[in-house]
Amino acid sequence: MASIETDPSAKLRGLIIGTAVGDSLGLPFEGRGPRFASRPGESGNSMAITAESSIPTSVWQQNLVLGNGLISDDTEHAILVLEALASAPSDVDEFQRNLAMRMRWWFLAMPPGIGMATLKACLRLWLSFSPKRSGVVSGGNGPSMRAALIGALRWEGSAVRRNALVRASSIITHTDPRALIGAEAVAEVAAWEMRRGIAAADEEGVTLPSVTELQTLLLGLPSASEVKDWGMIVEHMRTAMEQRETVATFCARLAADTSIEVRMNLAKGVSGFTLHTVPVAIYTWLRYYGEFPEALAAVLELGGDTDTVAAITGALAGCTCGDIHIPEEWQKKIITRPFSLDRACEIAEAVLAGDPVTGPTFAAAKRQAAILALGETPEAIAAASAAVVAPTKDELAEASRAPSPVLRYPVHLLRNAVTFPLLLLHLLLVLLRVR
Repeated sequence: MASIETDPSAKLRGLIIGTAVGDSLGLPFEGRGPRFASRPGESGNSMAITAESSIPTSVWQQNLVLGNGLISDDTEHAILVLEALASAPSDVDEFQRNLAMRMRWWFLAMPPGIGMATLKACLRLWLSFSPKRSGVVSGGNGPSMRAALIGALRWEGSAVRRNALVRASSIITHTDPRALIGAEAVAEVAAWEMRRGIAAADEEGVTLPSVTELQTLLLGLPSASEVKDWGMIVEHMRTAMEQRETVATFCARLAADTSIEVRMNLAKGVSGFTLHTVPVAIYTWLRYYGEFPEALAAVLELGGDTDTVAAITGALAGCTCGDIHIPEEWQKKIITRPFSLDRACEIAEAVLAGDPVTGPTFAAAKRQAAILALGETPEAIAAASAAVVAPTKDELAEASRAPSPVLRYPVHLLRNAVTFPLLLLHLLLVLLRVR
């Protein structure tokens, strides 16, 4: 059942946990087409999984390490952005330098599945290139997978403020306008969803977004005029949503448009090209609005770059419904060490509460969400007001203190050393199963 969360803390937790859930479910199938991403039926034959015909949580499960899932660079980069923003909440240049420093140590832990553009950029960072000059020309989806938290944490105020952070994060690794617009789109949709969810929800807890408003938002992105195909892709998104097309049908629509420069190859799934990954993730979030399991099932069955597409979809869907509506069986089966989702949620809330622009609205929204949960009686209003207490500067400083990437490095290296053979083993098992 669809649901919209109005508590900003719950929305943030939903975004962070949703990223990790999507990442962990999609990681074992990364790089494989729909034939390999489908799950075996009782007869042993491959079967298509759709949100309409299956129970997603019983079909899609984490299974890399004794029934548990692992996160990849998608979740890790999102957390690195969060930690950098906590360390430098008001200075864009300092935020960029801090993020670059964290990415250097992240890269030194030899993460499996790293994209070529990110690999080259991290090498340039270790060669003392400035983070303003370390990025390479690539349309990959690296910037997009770490952009949602920027939008959610800086949802208030001028879009210029968000875009400066998004650009600072993006150009560390990617300088192609097509990569930039993907990150801008994910960040702005996350900010839009934070504003919508906090501002209002109807009696059933569901208010569907306006497709026209979303179209205006996406066409107004800073890099929109630099990306030739962006307007056509957004128009396809609007038409598909008006006709309530499935995600697979939307992908086929993009693949069939000969005017699009780089068209999608449905036989190989959704690629890691930003203009494939981001539109599919945003459309899926919109098509299954407030329905987290159904949204993830819809993108996982497509194959391709499943971990990133599912991570971005999970971030947006989780922001909509909050962590309480993400299936617990998915939440509790993720190995994240040396990263901690609980710690990330604490840092994110401290960043929001401590920001001079967002802080006051954040406290007011938490109070209103508590009143909605408890009821609008005088006693409930008093209890809600008492429960929402503004933290002191010392409490905020302690809560937002970001973990050291140097101290985290040994455990991270060990975890990655274990992950690589597990992924190879899983690939072998999938190949044998499909045959």
